Amino acid sequence: MSDAQAVEEGAGTMTEPTSGEAVASEPTAPAVPAAAGSKAQAAEAAPAAPTVVTATAPQAPVLELRDVVAGYGPFRALFGVSFEVAPGEALALVGSNGVGKTTVARVASGLVTPTQGTVHVDGTDMTGAKPYRYARAGVAHATEGRSVFATLTVEENLALSFGRVRGKRGVREALEQAYELFPVLGERRRQLAGSMSGGQQRMLSMARVMVEVPKILVADELSLGLAPIIVAELYEALRKLREQGTALLIVEQQVAHALDLCDRVVLLGHGSVEWTGASADAGDVVTQAFEPAH
Repeated sequence: MSDAQAVEEGAGTMTEPTSGEAVASEPTAPAVPAAAGSKAQAAEAAPAAPTVVTATAPQAPVLELRDVVAGYGPFRALFGVSFEVAPGEALALVGSNGVGKTTVARVASGLVTPTQGTVHVDGTDMTGAKPYRYARAGVAHATEGRSVFATLTVEENLALSFGRVRGKRGVREALEQAYELFPVLGERRRQLAGSMSGGQQRMLSMARVMVEVPKILVADELSLGLAPIIVAELYEALRKLREQGTALLIVEQQVAHALDLCDRVVLLGHGSVEWTGASADAGDVVTQAFEPAH
C-alpha cells in the first residue's frame, strides 16, 4: 500500500498535494444527528420574540376635589371648587382673607363635609368619611394656629401623638426625628408648650404631623403671625418632607415662600377657583388678586 493510501485510510481525507507530498487535513467532526440538527437550525432560524411593553396606568391624584360646594349652616363658603394634587407634588392654594382657603383645607381632611361634590384620596371617594379615616388614608392636616397642649411639656405633647400612632416602642425614635427636624424643640423638650413663643409652638404642632411622613400634608396658614426667620425654618422643613415623597397642599396668604416651594398654584376668590397654573407664571396673577379694589 502506498503512503498516500495509508494516510487516506487512517485519516479519511486528503488535501491537495504540495510539492509532491500529500498532507492530511483535520479529521472531520462527527455528523450531528438529524433531530438535534433540526432543533438547532430551527432555533437559529426562529425570529426573536417581540418585546412586550406593558402600559403603566397613570397614578391617581393623592387628593382631588371635584365641584365641591361647602359651608357652615346656611352660609356657603365654597362654590364648585375643583383641583387635584399629584403624588409628590406641591400645590399652593392662595387668596386674600375670607375667600374660603381654610374651608378648602378642612374639606380636604374631612373636618367639613361638602354639601355637593366629592373628595377623593388616592382614587377612593372619601366624601362624608370621618376625619380619622382621612388620617388613616395618609392625609395629615396642620391646622391654622398652634394646636398644642399648653400645660404639657414639649416632649409630652410629642410623645402623646407618636404613641397613638407608633405605640410605646416607637416613641423614642419618633422623638429623635422630631428634634432633628426642629432642633429648638429638643433644646426645650422639658418646657411647657404654652410658655414657648408662637413660632416655637407652630413648630411643635408641625412636628406632630410631619414625623409620620404622610401621603399628603395640608398646611393651613403656616406664616400667620410668625417672624420671617421662623417662617423660613418651617418652609425648609416642608422642603425636606417633600424630598421624602410627601405631597403638599400649602394654604397661604403670604405667598412668596409658597410660590418658591410649590409646582403649581390655585388662586381662590370668593369661594371659587379663579386661576390655576404653574408657579413660574403666577406672579402677576397673584399680585393683581391681592391689589385692593378701586
